[in-house]
Amino acid sequence: MPEVLDGEASAVAARPGARLRRALALWRLEGPAAAVPEATKAEASDEAYVHAAAVLLLAACDAADERRDDAAARLGVLAGHDPRLAAVLGKMSAALRSGEDRVAAARSTADALAAQDHSADLLSAAVAHALGGASATRASETARRYAVRPRSPGGQARAPR
Repeated sequence: MPEVLDGEASAVAARPGARLRRALALWRLEGPAAAVPEATKAEASDEAYVHAAAVLLLAACDAADERRDDAAARLGVLAGHDPRLAAVLGKMSAALRSGEDRVAAARSTADALAAQDHSADLLSAAVAHALGGASATRASETARRYAVRPRSPGGQARAPR
């Protein structure tokens, strides 16, 4: 019989992309270092899209810590496993090493990733944002601006300020 998990862990285990979404949320709210444990767990997913997006997020974490060669190496391994992404990952690796045209390369990478699973386009955009060099602080400010507001006594969500 499978091990019984607590409510949070079982909810995360039930959906392959949940760990990836959680890693992205941690990136935005607390920074790249906080995203690494969840992204590492998401990397073990059997779902190709989730695995690829997790590797891209881990590469973004490496790049954010100025470990560009480590980030490029991660992308090289992913390119070897997924030929559909090989061309764009080569461009992204070159952009990471040189520091130039990183945003455009990240957008191309996101487009190639989204082609694998159109239902996850929002996740692709978030991963590309991270990979393109978005600062976690700027992303955190955006997340706070669009955070869900507490409900009023009448049950309606309060308008953002």
